[in-house]
Amino acid sequence: MLFASMAGYALSKLRFPGRRLVFAAMLLGIMVPPQVLVVPIFQMLDGMGLLNTYWAVIFPQVPTVIAVFVFKQFFDGLPKEFDEAARIDGAGYWKIYRRIVMPLSGPIIAAMAIITFVGTWNNLILPLFVVSNPELMTIPVGLATVQGSFGQRYADIQASAILGALPLIILYMIFQRRIIEGVAGSGLKG
Repeated sequence: MLFASMAGYALSKLRFPGRRLVFAAMLLGIMVPPQVLVVPIFQMLDGMGLLNTYWAVIFPQVPTVIAVFVFKQFFDGLPKEFDEAARIDGAGYWKIYRRIVMPLSGPIIAAMAIITFVGTWNNLILPLFVVSNPELMTIPVGLATVQGSFGQRYADIQASAILGALPLIILYMIFQRRIIEGVAGSGLKG
């Protein structure tokens, strides 16, 4: 969330050459389905010797372009008067970001953190390809590979799915208000 918020702030508030090109490339990155990137990511992780490690599951899921986009949209909606008042007081970009923008961004940070966590938690394709050790498998991969000696055991799969979804349900119940505030403040409709 830190890097996504910094990138969103830079794209929203800073004027630099190529800003529109970076934003267009980011939008193109959102349009590319993640399934297309599985083979290049697999080859890259294999070249680095990271297959069958937790890092193989973690590293490819860190950059979330959609979070940068949502942060940019949120920062575009902040009044310019905040920036102007801080500049009059002598604040630079970092101070404005740290002392003004980030405290106002609490709901959007919480919402994007939860949405990113849920997307990462439910990811099946990437961990299925980069992890073959049963001890390192994520819950969706483990559920996809559960089979008994007599075929699919649906009761076991359903019980495991409920247990796998339980942390997400608890997390949502704890942060429900923050999620709703963040999505309402982001300009997203759904």
